[in-house]
Amino acid sequence: MAATEFGVSQQTIATGLKGQGIAVVKGKTYTTREIASAIFNDQKKERARVARVTADRMELKLRMEAGEMFDKALILKREAEIMGFVRQQITELPNRESSNCNPENPGLPRSALRKWADGFLAATAKYVNAK
Repeated sequence: MAATEFGVSQQTIATGLKGQGIAVVKGKTYTTREIASAIFNDQKKERARVARVTADRMELKLRMEAGEMFDKALILKREAEIMGFVRQQITELPNRESSNCNPENPGLPRSALRKWADGFLAATAKYVNAK
C-alpha cells in the first residue's frame, strides 16, 4: 500500500528498509518514518551514484582530451598498420636491394638478405603478435 501511495515499487521500499537494517517480513507494518527513510535514502543513493558515474565519465573525457589516456582500439589498429608496413618493407628488402649490393650477381645478396629477413621476422613475431 505504501508503495502505491509513494509511487515506488515494493522492492524499492524493501531494499531501503534492508539498507537501514530493518528486517522485511511479509504482513509486518512499518512506520511512515521508516518507509519515507527507505524511499528517500534510496533515491539519495541513486542520485549520488549517477553523480559519481557522470563525474567519472567527465574525468575520462578530459584526460583523453589532455592526451593522458588513449583509445585502446585505436592504438591497436594503428600499431597493426605500422607493423604491417614494417613487415612488408622487410619482406620486400631482398628483392628490392639485392641488385644494389651486387649488380653482377644479385642472387647472392638476395639469398643472404632473404635469410636475414626471415630470421628477423621469426624472432620478432612473438613481440608483434603479443597483445
